Amino acid sequence: MDVIRATRAHSSLEVGASTRAANMLASGVRAYAVLQGRDFVIPDDIKTLAHAPVLAVTGLRSRPAPEIEGLTADPILREVLDQTPAPR
Repeated sequence: MDVIRATRAHSSLEVGASTRAANMLASGVRAYAVLQGRDFVIPDDIKTLAHAPVLAVTGLRSRPAPEIEGLTADPILREVLDQTPAPR
């Protein structure tokens, strides 16, 4: 949820991740963890799947000024993931 909230608060994004994106990411990372032989999700699972179309396609839209400078949603998402601390 911290990653989703961070996309909504990021100054370079006009539209952050939606509730649907949060649900899709949660389902995806749980399935990914199972495929990796675990019954729990780790922060790296979220980092791996967040760059998949899950968040990018479901509504992340950068503001016009950063987009003109070539800053698209993908590098912004990478920045959000790098700056959001993992839960303990």
